[in-house]
Amino acid sequence: KYAGRNSRLDEIQAAVLQVKLRHLEEDNAHRQQVAAYYYEHLNHPSVRLPRRLPDAENVYHLFPVFLQTKAQRDSLQAYLTAHGVQTLIHYPIPPHLQECYAKAPWNDYAAVAATDSSTEQASQLPITEHLADTELSLPISPVMSIQDAQIVVELINHWH
Repeated sequence: KYAGRNSRLDEIQAAVLQVKLRHLEEDNAHRQQVAAYYYEHLNHPSVRLPRRLPDAENVYHLFPVFLQTKAQRDSLQAYLTAHGVQTLIHYPIPPHLQECYAKAPWNDYAAVAATDSSTEQASQLPITEHLADTELSLPISPVMSIQDAQIVVELINHWH
C-alpha cells in the first residue's frame, strides 16, 4: 500500500550474503551459460527472447521471455507446470496500476481504475501493460544444469 522499499538486512541475512558473495562471479558465469543455451536453442515462433545489447553484460538474475498474448503466456505456463517445470510471472501488475501509486498526481488512470472498476479506459502505458501481461520467467539459477535447460527448451519448442 506504500510506495518505497525496506532493504535493510538483519544479521542472519548479512551472514548468508557474506558467504554467497564469495561465489558471485562463478554463479553469474553459470547463469550466463544457461542463458546462452536458451538463446542458441529456443526457437518457438511465439516466444520472444530478451534483447541482448552489444556493449552490455547481463548476469541473468531472471530470464524473461515474452509471448504474443496473455492467453498464450498462461497456456505455456500451464503446459510447463504440467511437465514439472516451474516458471514465474514477475511484475504482473505494472507500477502505474499498483495500489500504492493510485493517488499519485501523475496517475489519473490508476486513480479512476481504483475507484471505479467498471470504467473502461484506454491504457496510459499500453506497452508496459502488454509486457506485464505477456512476460514469463523461465527457470535459471547458479545450480541449474544444462540438461535441465535442455528439457525446458525441448518442451517449449514442441509446445502446441
